[in-house]
Amino acid sequence: MTVEQFPLIHVNQTLNDLPTVKYVGCMQCIELAQITDGVNPVEWAKAHTVRQPWHTTFRITSTVDFSVTRDMRLPVDPVAP
Repeated sequence: MTVEQFPLIHVNQTLNDLPTVKYVGCMQCIELAQITDGVNPVEWAKAHTVRQPWHTTFRITSTVDFSVTRDMRLPVDPVAP
């Protein structure tokens, strides 16, 4: 079974119903890694700093991919819990 990268959000769904992907990324460059069961964000950041000693600030970002159509009706507040 495959999951659409940008699933179409339906009228009775909110963005909270869709899968979330988390990334740890360096703020001094564009390198990032998806946080999965095997990825510890602090360990990833330490390893990145070994390669790039001046890169010392990092961010964890949560992403929800979705799509809509121009004519679909959406909930009043699709982000609300």
